[in-house]
Amino acid sequence: MVLLVIASVVVGLAMRFLGLEFIWGGQKLTTNDNDTTQGLSSGLKATLADAIGWRMLRVLGKVPGSVSGLTVTMLGGFVVLALTLPIVVVIVISFSRASFLTFPPPGFSLRWYVRFFSNSDWMTAFGTSVLVAVLSSAMSVLIGASATMAIVRSDFKGKSLVMTALVSPMIVPPVVLGLSLYAYMLHLHLVGTVWGVAMAHSVAGLPLVVVIVSSALQSVDQRQELAASVHGASPWRVFLHVTLPAMAPGLSAAAFFAFLQSFDELVLSLFLAGSSITLLPLCLWADINYQLNPVLAVVSTIEVVLVIVGISFARKTLAGRAQS
Repeated sequence: MVLLVIASVVVGLAMRFLGLEFIWGGQKLTTNDNDTTQGLSSGLKATLADAIGWRMLRVLGKVPGSVSGLTVTMLGGFVVLALTLPIVVVIVISFSRASFLTFPPPGFSLRWYVRFFSNSDWMTAFGTSVLVAVLSSAMSVLIGASATMAIVRSDFKGKSLVMTALVSPMIVPPVVLGLSLYAYMLHLHLVGTVWGVAMAHSVAGLPLVVVIVSSALQSVDQRQELAASVHGASPWRVFLHVTLPAMAPGLSAAAFFAFLQSFDELVLSLFLAGSSITLLPLCLWADINYQLNPVLAVVSTIEVVLVIVGISFARKTLAGRAQS
């Protein structure tokens, strides 16, 4: 409850000053120009901009361009190094011949890769994780894309409330979400089942799908849809032949990231997997607690490779569609 209250207060303050629209692309869901509160807020922002913003801009304008470029380069290099260096270290450790996690490794060997692929427990967990991620991604895309079509392409009261509900799994702390889903799935007798875990993961992946698909749908030219309707196409035919192909790259990206989210999900799996199914993140968690050997680095390396391959394939696919 403490986590939920803190998250709600922070989100409420963010929505009060920034609005919820920045989450899903920046376009306002509803506008009210006669709102007195909005006028006061605009006046306060203008006052702060005159008192602080312009003075900061004048100071920053006196900084030489070379210093600015060097600062950006250094900060960018630091961020890239901080993100990539741990991954590189893990990949190097996965080829270690030592019996424990150490860097730099005393020697190099493929013994831990052989142990991973020859271990039936790891292979079962890997296959189950892939199955759960596929099911979860399909459910997230189906529900999220349908909801996004209704939000972006229609105008109804409570649109902000619906959008808040759809992105709430991104806002609510994972422990709170896992405990709530556990209580719900327990009544449905789905705890410890593949479908139960996939449904829980789809709830967590729904905000990603909504944000990505809504951005993709806003970029679709509605004049093409209107032109197809004017020429006699039914709404279903317009959707299949005009809207769906235009938003297909967004759907593909949403499905890919929903898959990754489910494949790496640990907190919800701890609550809902039970003792009957084993997922790859759970095996990693158990080995971290009980035995630290380079098999953990092997699993991490394989996950990194899957992400890189998936992103490379997605880029090639989107580039091909853009050229066509």
